[in-house]
Amino acid sequence: MFRIIIFLAVLFPLSMQAQYAPQAGLAGSSAMHADSSAFINWASGYSLNRGWQNMADTSLGKADVGEEWSITGKAGNGVISLGDKGSITLTFPYPIRNGQGADFAVFENGFLVNDSLAFLELAFVEVSSNGVDFVRFAAVSLVDTNLQQPGFSTINAKQIHNLAGKYILPFGTPFDLEELKDSSMVNINNITHVRITDVGGCVLPEWASRDVFGRAINDPWPTPFPSAGFDFDAVGVIYQQDGLGIAANYQNGLSVYPNPARVGQQINIEMPLGSNQNDLQLMDVNGKNIQTVQDNFALDTPGIYFLVVLANGKQGLQKLIVTP
Repeated sequence: MFRIIIFLAVLFPLSMQAQYAPQAGLAGSSAMHADSSAFINWASGYSLNRGWQNMADTSLGKADVGEEWSITGKAGNGVISLGDKGSITLTFPYPIRNGQGADFAVFENGFLVNDSLAFLELAFVEVSSNGVDFVRFAAVSLVDTNLQQPGFSTINAKQIHNLAGKYILPFGTPFDLEELKDSSMVNINNITHVRITDVGGCVLPEWASRDVFGRAINDPWPTPFPSAGFDFDAVGVIYQQDGLGIAANYQNGLSVYPNPARVGQQINIEMPLGSNQNDLQLMDVNGKNIQTVQDNFALDTPGIYFLVVLANGKQGLQKLIVTP
């Protein structure tokens, strides 16, 4: 069974009168456009668990809109509906790491109704360094819970924090791993999995999902259609480990391409400044030295390899994938 902890970040004021960043396009918004050059990678694998079209009436069946091929890659390829409290767990070519500011962003297909109000469907975001232990970002919803948000209602983004779906398409909701730095359950420089879980949106106690302060999260519900729940689009990566941890002071100086490469295809190497090219070794997945690489090369066996490089007195690894 997955173990989950909810991390109570000290950054959040306890006052329920707080206001957060506004909708995309407004001054102070933290929304990130899908075409932003900040994104250097996108999710490459997934595990999907669809939820009900209406958790109060399971006879309708589960959400089924969207093709699974659209899950990976850049935002804008299409969405997949998670259904009430459905979830999707994403994996990545390289682990996500903590950098300056936001480290990744989640995209959904919300749409604007007027300057500040939008149709938004929300989801919790959790991260893991092993695929088993997940830590949840401290989500906050200030949406009034005295009256259920009906199925086609709108939400002000200023009342939402650390919930995916805060921003309209094609803008992503950013998440900063620094907020989880005190958690013992996760390594914020080695995030291998990101899990997105629809909040359901119902304020009735038997079905409510709650924010970090115990408030029911109120978003449009029910939406008793095949497209129910959070419509997942993509996860964009802003900071990642290159390979298995190239030393930070020359990480961007080593370029190996194409990667993945095909059997027999020339693999090009551009070395970082201060490197000793004689010390560039090629190893197999078991750590066995295969050859010393002096220049561009090709491999005739598919598999996972590692290039070991020594530069500026530090050693690092670059993962290389060779396909048939």
